[in-house]
Amino acid sequence: MSEHEHYEEIFSLFDQDGNEVFFHKLGEVEDEGNVYWVCEEVFLNEAKDMIEDLGEVYVFKADETPEGIMLEGVERDVAVRVFEKWKQSIPDLEEMFEDFEEEE
Repeated sequence: MSEHEHYEEIFSLFDQDGNEVFFHKLGEVEDEGNVYWVCEEVFLNEAKDMIEDLGEVYVFKADETPEGIMLEGVERDVAVRVFEKWKQSIPDLEEMFEDFEEEE
């Protein structure tokens, strides 16, 4: 999967009021024996074929079932811990650019 494809992997969930909310998955984190998805809310245009804006980041517990992946909201302390772990797994952009400049 290339970097730009992650925007194509948009999925929706329904909130407690029955409104459809769209997300794209930023990454996956394993923590304390569970798998979590770090997702960013996206706002689509009327045709629902293009992202118009980005929203907040959410963490969901992901469980694989025979019907597919089931996502469940998590407590704030779990979300913060998982989000920090996810951030630490991302390469430092400044270091990446420094490495690239040294190779030239």
